Amino acid sequence: MFTGYGILFLSMAATPVIRAKLSKLVDEKDQGALFASVACVEGLCSLVATGVFNALYPASLHFMKGFPFLFGAIILLIPAALIGWIEILDTTPEYGHFTDAS
Repeated sequence: MFTGYGILFLSMAATPVIRAKLSKLVDEKDQGALFASVACVEGLCSLVATGVFNALYPASLHFMKGFPFLFGAIILLIPAALIGWIEILDTTPEYGHFTDAS
């Protein structure tokens, strides 16, 4: 039961990291609009997820009781792949000042 809270801590750490990365992409005057749109997308995703998983659980009881959890894990692979793809395509090193400039 306590491992769930440890894993939840890791999931909560991703949101501030993503917001910090996004805030570097826009001007200071556009950060309010950026964070408002991020909050809107988070609220919309929460609303859609509630409807999807509440309908999916009773529909999947006859063939696999843990299917909604497996489905949720598969869905989380999509943003993980997108973030990995963006990081691979990012050509500017974040810590370039530590490289040897000789």
